[in-house]
Amino acid sequence: NGLPLPLELSPFGFAGCHLHVAPLPGVGQPLVHSGGTASWSLSLPGNPVLAGLSFYNQGVSFDAGSANGLAAFSNAGTGTVR
Repeated sequence: NGLPLPLELSPFGFAGCHLHVAPLPGVGQPLVHSGGTASWSLSLPGNPVLAGLSFYNQGVSFDAGSANGLAAFSNAGTGTVR
């Protein structure tokens, strides 16, 4: 999408946060967390063509209790299909 990454989010009110993964429309997965943790799973077909495929992720928590009263962003994550 042409977005330069990582993108410093301080100008948008998220001091100390960076966007590491470009958002894709319709790809986000909302999670409900309890006690400060959340988890998700990704189901993939057992197709050997997918072996070696890399994927990237980052979370955002919309939380009125965060430092800016809006949200906080996680570090970036990466995974490889085996």
